[in-house]
Amino acid sequence: MVPTRKRIFIIICIVVILGCLLRILLFNSPLPPVTDQTNYQRAIGAPVLVMVFYEALCPDSKYFITKQLLTAYEVAAPIMEVVSCMIRDNRLPQEAMRKCVKQYSENIDLVQKCYDSDHGLELMKHNGEATHSLRPQVTFIPTITIDGSQGRQASILKNLLSEVCKAAGDTDQAKKICKNTV
Repeated sequence: MVPTRKRIFIIICIVVILGCLLRILLFNSPLPPVTDQTNYQRAIGAPVLVMVFYEALCPDSKYFITKQLLTAYEVAAPIMEVVSCMIRDNRLPQEAMRKCVKQYSENIDLVQKCYDSDHGLELMKHNGEATHSLRPQVTFIPTITIDGSQGRQASILKNLLSEVCKAAGDTDQAKKICKNTV
């Protein structure tokens, strides 16, 4: 039997790797550098980058993902970029990976090969460094950044959609989506 902490770590790694792999495969663009968050500049009209640092079994993380992130994404998907793969069974990481891969119609052998490869280790290292490079450091889970800034954590946790709309600016698309939220 695998210890619970190890399962959680494996699940988080799988979600991160799947998200990165899907992003690379679908959008063919590199991940934005998270270690230089204070200098992150989003191009005008580009989607707001929302990064969520969470623990799979944390009640606050579950609440944020289901009540804030999912709701905001359903309304504002065109103006926000979030790598997401909802895993319903955190107890069986391999099964969770299979469900996620199936959900996105990806090749499981390709994902497993990435996970087992040096590149998979690099992706896990990159995300570990991203977590450790957050300033201020993580003191609460979940921690959310919007365009690289932790800014107003209390407001983000309470009303993510409103904060995404503020960050999106005055584009026509953002105005249309956000007219009743800010």
